[in-house]
Parts: sequence; C-alpha cells; structure tokens
Amino acid sequence: MTWLALGISVGASLALTPIVIYLLHKGDVLDIPNHRSSHARPTPRGGGIAVAIAALLALGIAWRGASGPAVALAFTATTFGIVGLVDDFRNLSAYLRLSAQVIIGAIASQLMLSGTELSPLVTIGLSVLIVVWLMSFVNAFNFMDGINGISVAQSGVSGLAWFVLGWASGEPFLTIAGLAQFGASLGFAPFNVPKARVFLGDVGAYFLGGWMATLTVLGLRAGLPPEAVVAPLAIYLLDTGTTLLWRIRAGEEWTEPHRHHVYQRLTDHGWSHVRTAIFAAGIIALCAFLGGLAVGGSLAGRLLADAGLVLAVVAYLDWPEVERSPRSVTTSKGTSSVTT
Repeated sequence: MTWLALGISVGASLALTPIVIYLLHKGDVLDIPNHRSSHARPTPRGGGIAVAIAALLALGIAWRGASGPAVALAFTATTFGIVGLVDDFRNLSAYLRLSAQVIIGAIASQLMLSGTELSPLVTIGLSVLIVVWLMSFVNAFNFMDGINGISVAQSGVSGLAWFVLGWASGEPFLTIAGLAQFGASLGFAPFNVPKARVFLGDVGAYFLGGWMATLTVLGLRAGLPPEAVVAPLAIYLLDTGTTLLWRIRAGEEWTEPHRHHVYQRLTDHGWSHVRTAIFAAGIIALCAFLGGLAVGGSLAGRLLADAGLVLAVVAYLDWPEVERSPRSVTTSKGTSSVTT
C-alpha cells in the first residue's frame, strides 16, 4: 500500500492541475504582480486545490482507515486549506485569518492528543504549543511561497525525508503520508517550474503548511527525535523567523510586504527562480539528512550531526551576503570584471 500512495498522488496531481488552471482562468482568480512580487505577469493562484485533493485521495486509499493520525492530518490540512481557499477568492482580513487559524488549531490539537494519558494541566500546555506551532508554520510556509519551485522543493524534499524516516523507524503512517505529500508536489511541479502556469495560492500554502506541521507533531508523538522531524522544515522556519526579527529591530512595519527573505535577496542578486529553488532544495535535503542521523545514532554522532545542521542553516541564511560580496573574475581574454 505504501507505493500506492505515491502512484495515486502523482497521477491525481498531474491530472487535476490542468483542470484547476482552466477553472481559475475562467473565474479570473489571478495573482496580479506588485512591488513585492517575483513574477511579472498575472498568473492563476489556487493550484494547491489539485495538490490537496491528490494528497488526501492518496492518504485515504493507501492508509484505508479513519485512525487517529489520519483524521488529525486530514482535518488539519483540509480546514487550513479551506481558509486559504476563501482568502484566494475573497481576500480575508488578517483578523479573520488568524481567528480561523486559532479555532482550527484548538480542534486539531485535541485530535493530535487524543488517546494520550496526560494530566489536564499538561494537556492544556501541549494544546497551546500545538496551536502556536501550527499557526507559525502555516504562515511561514505562506510567506516563503514567493518564487517558482521553492515550495515544491520544500514540500517534495520534506515528504521524501519523512518517507525515509518512517521506513527506517517502523512508522507506516509517516511513510504513507510522506509519500502522499511528495507525490502530490511532484505532480504539481511541471506546472510551476521553471515557468509558472499556476501558483499554489493560499489554499496550497495553507494546506501543505498544515499537513507538514501536523506530521511533525505526529512524529514527535510517535517518539521520534525532535531534530529528525523538524529538520526538514528548518529553512522555512528560520528564514521567516530571522526575517521577522530583523524587520522589527530595524523599525520596519513588519506586517507590510517586503523583499528581505533569503530567496528574495538571492533573486535580487540575479539568481533565477530555478537556481534559487534548487539551492533551497539542497539545503533542505542536507538538513533532513543530518536530522535523520538522530534516529538510532550514538549521542556523540547525534551531537555532531546537530552541529552540522546548525552550520547548514547558518550558511543558507548568510548566503545572500556571500553573493553580495565583490568577487574578481578573470576572463579568458585576460581582462577582469567585478560582480556583485
């Protein structure tokens, strides 16, 4: 049943995305470029509808059961996706979006903690942490979804990482859910990379953000090491977090559009969307690999891998500064030029 999840998710995503693109054009659901945008022409947004249907279909058929983890994952990702879908069509206020996220997170936290024997005080504390975590990553994913391919890279690589992690640790649900996520992202990729015919939209960002955040909690509940389940998401989390802190410290209005994310600064330095997405995918894969070494490893090896994980994230965050530094390049004709 494991590989069935991959086949269904890839096939459904490939088949549904052109239909969704057609309907979005008909409904005039377009992302109009502005000064923050990384695209130059109006492009349909909402392609995440196909990704969501494909992932849910694969999960439902391959897992074959309304077990606690499946219900928690499907409910959380779907309800967050619905909020994103409404926002794509109606442009909800920040207050309405956040209120909906709190309500969804509160219900989802109870589904994720169902069956645990914890004291009321501990349950309340964990519920609050889960709500904050869900909201944080869903919004981080949405903020980072700004160039062609980068969110496909995040979702695809992390899904593949969770498949490997589930297989190695004997967690079949993580294996199937990871493959469903990977396959749905893979099927969507040809319509988003290298030239975007459609964007995920808020529906896709919210759905995938909710899916990945939930898998993280379920992985922790299964007893997997924290760095193993969180590492695949480190880039999106820390790019968003450090950008937010920098803007607040600089006295900027942090709720306003900006171009301070690592991927935005790299494209401003002349990197293509594809090059930037491949770079991000490589760092995400490296982080996932280093985090995964915590499963079954010695304490010394785990600490060494954790140090490598920190270095990988720091290198990613600092790379725009490396690109900005002047470099002398000698040409084949003996002349030199300076690039920035």
